[in-house]
Amino acid sequence: MVDSKAAASDASAVPEPTETQLLALGSTIGRHRAELGLTQEDLAGATGITRNYIGIVERGEAAITVPRLSLIATALGTTAAALLQEAGL
Repeated sequence: MVDSKAAASDASAVPEPTETQLLALGSTIGRHRAELGLTQEDLAGATGITRNYIGIVERGEAAITVPRLSLIATALGTTAAALLQEAGL
């Protein structure tokens, strides 16, 4: 049986990404998008994620979930792991 208190404390032990990390990932995503000649609107349409949220992520203003990062990576013709690695994360 899983101890819910222990599981909750384990989850809270995961550190929040730093501003530098968010900016690095966001700029990596924006660079890939631009290299493909896509607008934020194009990327939004390809992923089902709003253009506003794409902009927020590219500016490093919010952390992105793994499922959304995977959607973006796929639309950019790469993988989430490759984007993270390129961003130095």
